[in-house]
Amino acid sequence: MTTMNHPLPHSPDRSTKIARFLVSACIAGTFLLPAWYPPTARAEAIAASANEEETHSAKGFLKANDTVAWIGSGFTERMQQSNWIDLVFTAADPSLKFRNIGWSGDTVFGDARGVFGGREDGFKRLLGDLDKAKASVALVCYGENECREGAAGLAAFEAGYRKLLQQLADRKLRVALILPRLFEEASVPNARLWNEHLRAYNATTRKIASELKLPVLDLEKLHVEKKLTSDGIYWTPEGYRLAGLELAQQLGLTIPDSWRKQFDETPNAATLANYRDLIRQKNEWFFHYHRPQNETYLFLFRKHEQGNNAAELERITPEIQALEERIREALSTR
Repeated sequence: MTTMNHPLPHSPDRSTKIARFLVSACIAGTFLLPAWYPPTARAEAIAASANEEETHSAKGFLKANDTVAWIGSGFTERMQQSNWIDLVFTAADPSLKFRNIGWSGDTVFGDARGVFGGREDGFKRLLGDLDKAKASVALVCYGENECREGAAGLAAFEAGYRKLLQQLADRKLRVALILPRLFEEASVPNARLWNEHLRAYNATTRKIASELKLPVLDLEKLHVEKKLTSDGIYWTPEGYRLAGLELAQQLGLTIPDSWRKQFDETPNAATLANYRDLIRQKNEWFFHYHRPQNETYLFLFRKHEQGNNAAELERITPEIQALEERIREALSTR
C-alpha cells in the first residue's frame, strides 16, 4: 500500500504556527478554538492540521470477491434508494458483494440503533448487524451527525470512533474511512457554522486513520459547486452517481469503457435502471434480513408471541445469494 506524505513549509510564519497549535490542542481535547479566532482562519487551520497527517492511499484496497459492509448514517443507508455506488463498483469488479448496514441518524456510538434501549444497546446492535453482514472489508462514514455537538463533542467522537474501529479490527476486517461531504450552504441554515464543525471532525477522522494506518476516502469537497442533495443533506441519485465515480477513482477501481461512457454520458439509460433494480432487490432482501419490520415480535419484548418465527429469516439468505449471482452474471457479460 502506497504511503504519501504532505509536508508543510519548513519555516511557517507566526500566524501559521499559532493556528497549528490551537487546532492541535482542540483535536487533542485540550481546549476549544476561541470565539475570537476568525471563521476563515479556523477552517484553514483545521485543513492545515489535516494535511499534516500521513495519508494512506486507498488504491488497491478492495480485492476480488470481497464482501463490503457499508457502515454509517443517512448517507450510507440512503444509498439503497438509487444503488448507483454499488453499480459503479460492481461494474469495475463483478466479484464484489455489498451489505448495507447504514442507519439514518446513527453515530459512532450506535445511537439510532437502540430502538427501545439506550446507547449501549445501539452499539451492540451495530455490531450484531455487522456480524450478519459476514463482510471481509468495511467502508465506514461517520461525522456528519456527531459534528452538531461542535467542538465540545470532538473528544467523545474520537473515543467512540476508536472503540468502533477496535471492534472491526477484532473481527479481522480491512477498513477504510470515508469523510462526509460538507453541507450545502445554499440549503442548510447556518451551514457555515456546521461545516466549520464538520471540517474539525473530518480532521479528527484523518488523524485516527493516520495513526491506525487506514486509508481515507475523501468526499468533503466533492463538487462543492454543485447541488447534489434535495435539501442540503439528503443526496439525490445524481449525487450518488458522482460520489460512486469519485470513490471508485480513489479506490483505484478500473471501470470498463463501455460502462464509463454510460455512467458519464447517459446516466439515466434504461439498461442501467435494470441493473440498478437488480441491486435494489438484493439490498432490500438484506435490509429485511437484518432489520425485519416485526422485530419487536421476533426479538424484543413481544418475542414470547412469535419469537419462534425468527428462524424464518434464514430463508432470506438463499434469495440474497441468488440475486447476487444474477448481478454478477449480468454485469460480467458487458
